[in-house]
Amino acid sequence: WISMGPKCSALEDLFREKLNVKYACAVTNCTAALHLACYALGLGKGDEVICPSLTFAATVNCIHYVGATPVFCDIVSKDNLGIDPERIESLINQNTKAIIPMHYGGFGCDNCPGITQNTDDLDVHIPEAHWCCTMRGGEGLSRAAEYTAFVDGKCIYVPFYRNADFTYNNIDKMFTVEERTDYPFAETVTFNIKQNSMGKLALCLPHYFWMESISVKVNNKLLTCPEQDGFIVLTCRFRSRDIISVSFKMKTGCGKTINPYNTSVDDRTAFYGPLQLCVRDSTKIILPPDARIEQRSNGKFYLRGTQIQFGTIYHLMTPEVWKPKQSAWQMLFKAH
Repeated sequence: WISMGPKCSALEDLFREKLNVKYACAVTNCTAALHLACYALGLGKGDEVICPSLTFAATVNCIHYVGATPVFCDIVSKDNLGIDPERIESLINQNTKAIIPMHYGGFGCDNCPGITQNTDDLDVHIPEAHWCCTMRGGEGLSRAAEYTAFVDGKCIYVPFYRNADFTYNNIDKMFTVEERTDYPFAETVTFNIKQNSMGKLALCLPHYFWMESISVKVNNKLLTCPEQDGFIVLTCRFRSRDIISVSFKMKTGCGKTINPYNTSVDDRTAFYGPLQLCVRDSTKIILPPDARIEQRSNGKFYLRGTQIQFGTIYHLMTPEVWKPKQSAWQMLFKAH
């Protein structure tokens, strides 16, 4: 993975096949990708490229690499650090050949520039610019959010079930909780209260659509908690050493794919909670329209009425997925 080799070639082949294109080239970083994007667009001397004034140096360097001229556009505001689409309109002229709408900190531009009626002269290059010139950084943002709690007054929101420790400190008030779980491979989550000087507060825990039969206990005492805006709201005057336990059942089922762009309308996926259910077999499985997935007493998943067994995959970087010579996983199923 450090340099060119068989794994890089395999990655390029997978990417090329996934996008149904003739060529794919893996590069070492986003700077190289931006450079290639500008080169592929044919940008050069005399061409102008609009880019945000608040960005990493590579956004501008890639423009210089091909001899083009960067034109800086201001951000929306101190609360929205993305490039301002309205200001872009005033910067476009006959020399403008591309726009690099860098999505700051992983927050995507709600209105990516270049697709309004006033920018017809950019139609040729807009799709390529949007594809290649993003520097989105969303992975880092999403990973940080997984271990972050959010506070609104005396409501503390825990958006994900993860092994994490949270501490909220507001002048002389402090709330500390330890979260422990094997989710999504287990249907229980435990919160250990370490400290609370905030008094009565609401602990808001995620209620995903695949969760059912939810049970909430504080020190083994069953409580009835309302659900609001996708969260289970537990209001209590928590004390140090209180133990909150949340248990639930995760739904199994089959449904249409979420992404309509690179899957067929008749493709189906099978799931157990957030886990992808896949079949490890050399023969492609076709699901009946009324397909049902069930978990049997042995803990394994089967297509109801058959011996077709499903395995669980948490994400596509699960090692088994990347060993095509040892196993093949079917994740999309045709329905008949």
